[in-house]
Amino acid sequence: MREVFEKILDEDRYDEATHRAFADWLYEQGMDAEAEFHAKWTLKWQKAKDRLEEMASESGTHGYGADYYDEDVIDQEEPRRITCDDLIQAGHDWVNCKDYFVQYGDETLRDKMQGDKLEEFWECWEIVTGRQKPEKEVNQWSSEKTPRYPSPFSCSC
Repeated sequence: MREVFEKILDEDRYDEATHRAFADWLYEQGMDAEAEFHAKWTLKWQKAKDRLEEMASESGTHGYGADYYDEDVIDQEEPRRITCDDLIQAGHDWVNCKDYFVQYGDETLRDKMQGDKLEEFWECWEIVTGRQKPEKEVNQWSSEKTPRYPSPFSCSC
């Protein structure tokens, strides 16, 4: 039965009725954590997650093949693509302790995530994570005094 639900969702991941039915079936099987995901799933959540995936695919590479939490990120041989999970974690790190995601060896992410795109990132992040995005603030280092969302993305320079 699981394979049937998964096949239908592979063909149309936006099928809300199938998500709900799959959740019911998963609850009946005692798979509560997975069931909860499908029970809470919404089209708005999926579109926000898809947009974060697109943003990640447009964000270039990072480091030299290592996870950015790895102390040896600079010592790796090959850069790796930035993932949606990287973007989501960068948002958590900023909200939790104002820690930057530093993109080693590439500045694409920092350069692209400005203005409306940065605002879109925070909107999608809030929907996907269920956490409140940060408040807009004035950048003390800029002559621009319009409050904007803070950027959790930095280059390594």
